[in-house]
Amino acid sequence: MKINSQNNTNFQAYKIARVTTELKGRGVSDIEICRLTRDDRTFLNKLEKQIDYTKLFPKLTAALQRRWQKVLTYCIACAHDPDNKSYIALHKGKPCGIMTYTEDSSFYLEGLCAIPQEKNKKVPFTGDTLLYQLFRDAFAYGASDIKLKAVTDGPFDVVKKYESRGFKKNPASVQYTEMRCNKHKIKEQLEEFPFTLEYEELEPENIKLDNTLD
Repeated sequence: MKINSQNNTNFQAYKIARVTTELKGRGVSDIEICRLTRDDRTFLNKLEKQIDYTKLFPKLTAALQRRWQKVLTYCIACAHDPDNKSYIALHKGKPCGIMTYTEDSSFYLEGLCAIPQEKNKKVPFTGDTLLYQLFRDAFAYGASDIKLKAVTDGPFDVVKKYESRGFKKNPASVQYTEMRCNKHKIKEQLEEFPFTLEYEELEPENIKLDNTLD
């Protein structure tokens, strides 16, 4: 754990990027990306207890609320694994999304979950912002592909979203939709993403994520 010698404040995550997306007729959306470290266990536990999709998305059916909550719980459980690489997206200083994956010659996206900040409303482009970070990491690592298993009974059509970002479905999938994006598509998507968002890489800055929770 890193300690600030001046004020003895404990720091955990690293803020690494700021992403700005122009929303037609709706201004600009700013999202900051923070890379989680092993010292963020307390934050993750607090986040899981604080987020309640029955309150955040009352318009959804109880079944869809439970599914979304389950996805978040799974993402947080995977983010606790020291072998995973995980990120938190922040909007106006508050969490709006989480992503976690394993990296090897082939990347595997364990989970990506939006965290609404307002009732019945997600922060626009949270998913795209985190996916862009995933593509950047996979390209820099030289990964052969990115794989994932998409839920088909969630509140949103994530399979369609992943298809729009170069992923192809495995027709043999059963419970989940297995999908894959090869290295050529990874490079292609990195060239296409900047047309909808502006990525500013930051000098890694330690931040205390506990301060982003109410």
